[in-house]
Amino acid sequence: MKWKKIVTAAAASLLTAVIVMGGCSKQEDDTSSPESSAASSSAVQSSQASGKTESSVAAENSSEQSSRQSEPSAQNTITPAVWEVKNEEGNVLYMMGTIHMGDASIMQMPDYFEGAFAACDALALECDTSQADISLNSVTQFMYTDRSTIRDHVSQEDYQKVQTMLQSAGQYSPVYDYIKPFMWMSLLEVAAGSESGLSADYAVDTMLQKRAYNEGKSVLEIEGNEFQISLITNMDDKLQEVLFHEAAQTENYYDELKESIKQNYEQWKKGEEPLTASDEEVSLTEEEQKLFDEYNRIMLTDRNKTMADKAEQYIKSGQTTFFAVGAAHFYGDEGLINLMTNRGYTLRRLTSENAPASGSTVVQSSKSPDTAPEITDPAVPRAA
Repeated sequence: MKWKKIVTAAAASLLTAVIVMGGCSKQEDDTSSPESSAASSSAVQSSQASGKTESSVAAENSSEQSSRQSEPSAQNTITPAVWEVKNEEGNVLYMMGTIHMGDASIMQMPDYFEGAFAACDALALECDTSQADISLNSVTQFMYTDRSTIRDHVSQEDYQKVQTMLQSAGQYSPVYDYIKPFMWMSLLEVAAGSESGLSADYAVDTMLQKRAYNEGKSVLEIEGNEFQISLITNMDDKLQEVLFHEAAQTENYYDELKESIKQNYEQWKKGEEPLTASDEEVSLTEEEQKLFDEYNRIMLTDRNKTMADKAEQYIKSGQTTFFAVGAAHFYGDEGLINLMTNRGYTLRRLTSENAPASGSTVVQSSKSPDTAPEITDPAVPRAA
């Protein structure tokens, strides 16, 4: 059984940032234990001392490398999927799946994207990271607050195996013993993505957000930062421990994780459906199946319905909106494509031939992360 494949299928790329962030500017009253408070302070101070976490350094290095290797050119146009959604009155919404780690190739989007984005008055994202107010207390939500550490919740054998993976990736710190198993999986995912030549600096949603602010478009939140944090902090402890165990016991887990992240990014660039658990045979115990079904309901099924409700609101408002959420939310029987079709909307996938008029040529002047206004990413975990 390979749980990581299942998790990737359920949420594409669940987490794109590390547990600690440099520059916490506000500290709220903390009711957690002294040990966990000290650990979180130590984590933040360690990050602030260098101004960067080890993973952010790795991300920057991979970003610089991928930028050199993948400079946008006329021959390097990607073709992610963009849909036009219409109601009976002719109101239009454009929808696109995002991915939370990428490379420099996202800086040259195809003409049909440019036409759709130019036609919109607003951008709707899962959350607007520029508006996040992340405090020290927020960090402690991802930590044990009962004076225990991860060693009290997983076997010593599993702990040592995952610890070795993090150490090999240059990602381990003793303060991580205070964070929960799922956050260890996050750290592994960020490191694996970085080693695959990808970086959160080139996250598609971040790129869209910067462009929207540059171009004077309204930025709307579909879910919000607090909601996304709650999805992770409320995750069943047993599920977290099962995920940790399966990672520890899977041979070549880290190498498989790197390949999975890279493959899903290639799928996104071609506008193809993300890899799913059905791509390989997976066996689950009855208890594990229940945990996964509940996880899938919370992370995908319920959120997809709420996202579809929001999309309807935007269409009915008469304002043309570019609606961008994680790519995994679009596919499957309960994905956004089916949901919107079943609600009576007309969907068509855009191409160069049917793109809005303003997208007749490829726009070469997409703002890069260096030239766009600074968007403060709180570097906390986000759901896909």
